[in-house]
Amino acid sequence: MGIISKKSYLYTVKEGDTLYSIAHKFGSSDQLIKRVNYLYDPGQILPGNLLVVPSLLENGKTIYIVHEKDTVSGIVSRFSTFNDLIIGINKLSNQNIIYANQRLFIPAFIYEIQTEDTLTTISDRFGVSIESITKANQGRPDYQEGLIWPGFHLIISFNYGFMPHL
Repeated sequence: MGIISKKSYLYTVKEGDTLYSIAHKFGSSDQLIKRVNYLYDPGQILPGNLLVVPSLLENGKTIYIVHEKDTVSGIVSRFSTFNDLIIGINKLSNQNIIYANQRLFIPAFIYEIQTEDTLTTISDRFGVSIESITKANQGRPDYQEGLIWPGFHLIISFNYGFMPHL
């Protein structure tokens, strides 16, 4: 099925970042980041873009790297989840205080698009709305709701009704 079991980081590009520096920071490779985000021009990344950064070594959950303008409620909205869930799984003592570069577990997984996939078949398979998929992938370079490519890695938020077997 295309569920990725390696730990993945969701990272918002900052001014001065390069694919190499991002890869180095998270134990990945610039070539892998290019492939999973469907980037063919390394200059294509811009501050504010959200990238999936897969770990080369670690298995595990999806981790969101807090961007300087993020709030818990904004993260909850983006990943179609619940305040209490984000607060609980991250053991946040104050829901109003998160910090830039803080690592938060989010209820999402990474799915590698297969040749036969459409957003509708992915939505049906995992029981999530196309709107939820689009919100989670907002700000990703080359993500377009009506056009997906085999090999591109999608962020899929899940809720209590679905839990992938990783």
